Amino acid sequence: MKGRIELLSPAGGPEAGYAALACGADAIYLGLRRFSARAEAVNFAPGELGEIAAYAHSLSPRRRVFVAVNTLAAECEIGDIVRILAEIRDAGADAVIVQDLGVARIARRNFPGLELHASTQLAVHSLPGVEALAGLGFARATLARELTLDEIRRICRRSPLEIETFVHGSLCYSVSGLCLFSAFVTGRSANRGSCAQPCRCLYRAEPEWAQEGAEARGGRKYLFSLKDLALADRVPELLEAGVACLKIEGRMKGPLYSAVVTDFYRRAIDGGLDDQARVAAEEDAKTTYSRLWTRLYADSRAWNGAVDTEFPGHRGARVGEVIDVARDWSGRFWARFRPGRALERRDGLQVELEGPDKPFGFPVESMRPAGGGRLLNECRAGEEIEVPLPSGAPRVPAGAAVFRSSSQALKRRFRWSVPKPGEYAARRKAGVEISISRAGAGARAWLAAGGEGPAAHAEAVLEGVFGEARDSGAATAAAEEAFGRLGGTRFSLGELAVRNPEGLFVPKSGLNDLRRRLIAALDEALAAAQTAERKQVEEWADADADVFRPAAGRARESWSLKTDNPAMLDGFEDADLGSADEIAVAIRACPGEGIIDRVERLASRAGREKIRIALPPVVRDPEAPEAVRLLSALASRGFRKFEASNVSGFGLVELAAAGAGGRPDVRADWPVYAMNRAAAAAILSMGASGFTLSPEDGTENMRELIRRFGGFAEVVAYARPPLFLSETCVFATARGSCPGQAACGASAMGIASDFGDDLIAVNEGCRTAVVMRKPHDLSSSLPELWRAGASRFRVDLRYFPDGPKDAKAVWRRIARRQGHRGAVNGPAEAD
Repeated sequence: MKGRIELLSPAGGPEAGYAALACGADAIYLGLRRFSARAEAVNFAPGELGEIAAYAHSLSPRRRVFVAVNTLAAECEIGDIVRILAEIRDAGADAVIVQDLGVARIARRNFPGLELHASTQLAVHSLPGVEALAGLGFARATLARELTLDEIRRICRRSPLEIETFVHGSLCYSVSGLCLFSAFVTGRSANRGSCAQPCRCLYRAEPEWAQEGAEARGGRKYLFSLKDLALADRVPELLEAGVACLKIEGRMKGPLYSAVVTDFYRRAIDGGLDDQARVAAEEDAKTTYSRLWTRLYADSRAWNGAVDTEFPGHRGARVGEVIDVARDWSGRFWARFRPGRALERRDGLQVELEGPDKPFGFPVESMRPAGGGRLLNECRAGEEIEVPLPSGAPRVPAGAAVFRSSSQALKRRFRWSVPKPGEYAARRKAGVEISISRAGAGARAWLAAGGEGPAAHAEAVLEGVFGEARDSGAATAAAEEAFGRLGGTRFSLGELAVRNPEGLFVPKSGLNDLRRRLIAALDEALAAAQTAERKQVEEWADADADVFRPAAGRARESWSLKTDNPAMLDGFEDADLGSADEIAVAIRACPGEGIIDRVERLASRAGREKIRIALPPVVRDPEAPEAVRLLSALASRGFRKFEASNVSGFGLVELAAAGAGGRPDVRADWPVYAMNRAAAAAILSMGASGFTLSPEDGTENMRELIRRFGGFAEVVAYARPPLFLSETCVFATARGSCPGQAACGASAMGIASDFGDDLIAVNEGCRTAVVMRKPHDLSSSLPELWRAGASRFRVDLRYFPDGPKDAKAVWRRIARRQGHRGAVNGPAEAD
């Protein structure tokens, strides 16, 4: 095995953080009240962050604290990002976990003491993606959850960064960072930390795809609700692969969860679990919070039933099944079963039922031996007992599975302490020099610039007439004692020099007064220095983005088409194709035969110079060589324009174009998010010729970016952007089995929700894209964006559900009637 691996545990709030550290976490990760992907967790105030960081650093061995700033920041929030990064630095945190490339750019250039960790929201699936992150200044990459152990091993073998992987906890149906479902359906953006979890809702597939058993809910199933990841039995393989850190999900869960699951994985890493202990630890972990467990794709990419179509929430640990239910003389029902684990009063139970009532949960108010008798407070494992069902309970059949969903014994067994407020705090070391003369005493203090914050300097004077001390050494010791008392402030004493050449005596009260004056002045000076620093960083962000400000004068209006099916454009007349300034052809990671010929046929009609090859947002490591071969073949045929939908795309294009000569033109598509000026500058500094604004962005934020970046920014005027992009096949989930790719035949499927959502699932070679049937149409907002300076617009016909004739009608309505080659004059007329 490799060296010691880091165990990283969730801290949804202060108590959860202390619980995780007490139970074996090497590091914890947490969020502040803003810019955290778990906005509804308890989270931390800056002072609480400083306290837990100081506490973690005091432990032996020293523990680490990472702060998740893992949402996208809007243009108007750059000042807030600067303030929060400074607060994280000042609190003594060790690293920031980042999704937004702009946040990473600001942190790297201005807060170099903060280590940069790439969030799984950056959707890195391959070595080229990891290498791109290294070039952006990241020290660690959290890989996408969908990877296999073989893929992780291959990436670790050549990675320039530390590699972190998730091993336990909740899973998103979509590839993290690529989910727009919550934003489009509820207005709550997952990329902004407010996911409404629509993946945990019921959906109805078209009848021919309905799974057996769905009738109980009117044909509805939880088609997108993944089980929980659990890879404790794969820890040895992850250690051998060279993974640097194992991460536990769970900032929305409580302190007990953090404690129990951390203890489980601590023992799994350290080799402290025999078979019996492993079973007990697994049941404890399931009791605190757990859906059904899955290894997802750790062992294989094959479909494996990773979705729990029956229930989306906490089940607990299975402890038995109902033997029968009997009614007593008072009319109360008692369920009889034989628990496999000890139970006691106030434990929580859930009974799994068929139909819409499943499962049914209740606390154990009392229990008795089977057949009746004196009430018990507890029972042993294997002892047959009866528990009363609450009034109004649904019918509980014999054979129903019983789960323990909470445990009083578990709560007693896992204990941790929380330090008193102020016991630990982030404190800057202050150098102090005291000078004493007969005319008075003076002191100056200073904070050196560095990883803990900006430099600051202050002075204070104590007026008075001082006489000679009886013991000059005692006078110096008194000064040292007085200035060592900095508790309750944000400083600790560093270097101290006492200059008292005449051996004068200063009363203790005077020294204390001088200390208070000095610390108050230093506090004020530091606050002023911090304000100046933040202003300077904001000015730097402005100047950094201004490097890419386009030349004066308005760029001419241009329109692009994007399609994943070149045949969709067969119905376009030459004038339609001629009115497109650019045509982007989206290829799949494994595109199949004939894609080059299809691109060539399109180029022969539209012109080779108009064609841009668009890479998919997910290219897994085994898919990367084939993607490079395809791109190389296209580059050798003179196709020199490309579009990257992931940071990995820049590296793939560079590899592909290396032998073709000349520099390729690479634009960034919207999944390489540019929602603020720093992110746009980061993308353009990677060599991109422009970027596409995200469909989930608001027009106000778009206007601000357009005003600054002009023709670099492209607006998606029409699209059906993927709400989900997933490795988990919804077609197999809907029918309950997978016939294999060769025998599948699935292409598209209608899906509806109880909230009126009309969706289409599209099969992309065993990768599922879910889109809305109703398109995202910004045509009514185009005049406003034109006035703000927009000049590049796109009609995206990917996932188009109708035929070429309808596609042509959309192009004519959106693009050709919007004042093409002139101004965008106003709303389009209806066809």
